[in-house]
Amino acid sequence: MPESARAEGEGLLFIYGTGRCGTTLLQRMLDAHPRIRVVPPETRFFLDLAPRAKGLSDPVAPGDLQSYDEIIAANRFLADAGLADEYRAFVHESPRSTRELYEWLVRETTSESEADWLGEKTPQHWRKVDAIAECYPKARFIHIYRDPRDVVASLLRQTFWTEHTTSVYRTAKLWPSVMATAERLTETLGPRRAIEIRYETLADEPGATLETLCAFLDAEFDEAMLRYNQTTNHGFPEAEMAGKAGALQPLQNTRHGRYAKFLRPDQIRLVEMIAGERLRQRGYETDPNAAKARHSMSLPLAWVADASRKLKRSVRKRLGVAAAHPKTPPGTPR
Repeated sequence: MPESARAEGEGLLFIYGTGRCGTTLLQRMLDAHPRIRVVPPETRFFLDLAPRAKGLSDPVAPGDLQSYDEIIAANRFLADAGLADEYRAFVHESPRSTRELYEWLVRETTSESEADWLGEKTPQHWRKVDAIAECYPKARFIHIYRDPRDVVASLLRQTFWTEHTTSVYRTAKLWPSVMATAERLTETLGPRRAIEIRYETLADEPGATLETLCAFLDAEFDEAMLRYNQTTNHGFPEAEMAGKAGALQPLQNTRHGRYAKFLRPDQIRLVEMIAGERLRQRGYETDPNAAKARHSMSLPLAWVADASRKLKRSVRKRLGVAAAHPKTPPGTPR
């Protein structure tokens, strides 16, 4: 593909969602296609390395190099990939734009760069979809979503999340925020550039769902996508194995509705209230047991309880007491 076409985003795709919603599974399925390559780990590029996201000039001007060097030194993705020194050298060769920086990163972290599609999966990029779409006016976006109750139950069992918050209220707020962003992006860009898929449909009807995705990408469906679990490329570092091992296994529709094992009825009801009308609009029924919950908290009371927890943490921090939860978990709406 000509570099001029790639620079406009032709052949680039971005996968995003709430997290714990099937993005890793989808990444592995797409990467199993012979003409599609998806960057294995989550780069978080447009959150952590894009110059404008850090308040720097784009391209990076000589006067901003010192500040950008500090960003590079602190970046976990570059450190884990062993690319920090090479990336820094590339930046210092001449003023580099966001496009040049991102494309360098993609080339260095994917094999077979002549593939028809080069993809990247960072769930939290939902916060930056407008910036990505502006940077790459021909790129395509895939949003995968899952039952918000399962998302909340799964997030609250992940260390990366619970070290920031154990609040059901704050965790549940993520789902409608991501959904609203995805709906707006789909409407703005149209069906040729943005698509939404349901995790449960992907798990129940993988062949048909992947055929739809291939049509979206103007690619032929390949049976290898259904054998994703036989590939050696995990799509995530070994350190994340505990939380993402399910993406290495064959599809299991038993993962639907697992929230009932981990959330109390009143917590389920709270998630449903926060999800609002979108719950039914997206094909999810309310839980009859949750509707009968005796201690179901209203949204105003849930907000007050959450605000109280945040105030207590703030007071502890001001008094010099070690806070149990730093500011905000990645991707959580404020």
